[in-house]
Amino acid sequence: MRNYTIVRKPENLDWSKVPVAPIDHQLWLKQLDIEKVDIVCTAQVCYDESAMYVRMTAKEQNIRAEETGVTGMPCLDSCLEFFFRPFEDSLRYINIELNPNCCMWLGYIDEEDQLIRIEEPASILDAKAERTPDGWEVTYQVPAALIAKYFDGFKFESGKKLPANFYKCGDLTVQKHYIAWNEIRQDEPAFHVPEWFGMTEFA
Repeated sequence: MRNYTIVRKPENLDWSKVPVAPIDHQLWLKQLDIEKVDIVCTAQVCYDESAMYVRMTAKEQNIRAEETGVTGMPCLDSCLEFFFRPFEDSLRYINIELNPNCCMWLGYIDEEDQLIRIEEPASILDAKAERTPDGWEVTYQVPAALIAKYFDGFKFESGKKLPANFYKCGDLTVQKHYIAWNEIRQDEPAFHVPEWFGMTEFA
């Protein structure tokens, strides 16, 4: 299991001072009948008492960005994703998925283990997507109040552990791919597997 420290938000949100998590486990290559995916991805997370701040990047040549709106499916496009379990002793989780258009899937597992989509625009997370010379990136913030709405009693505090995983996928990209920060050891492609999350901890 990989570990990542979520540091306090640096002044002016200087990303150069936030640790980088490599999203580099290329998964299910045999099923896709390929040897390697030519994509390099990273994630960074920091926090204060009010929110987590997230930046994810992808060096990717063949970017697909077709999905739009609050009902779009960003995983069909080039997509960067962050899944996390608000409480270490529960497999319930929140998933955030964004494509280069800021089409977003924001969802959570309810008390009956059903995946519920929160149909809100990306503005609820102040999400921004930008093209870069060699790919694209997204930045957004996850308010503590939003998490607590679905996970009662949640708050950000030093020492708290947050099981999580970062992903890159693209179901309809030129080369379909599945890439993760923490490895998933199962035969069939699936990101909704909270038992395979790595561990993050608030500094």
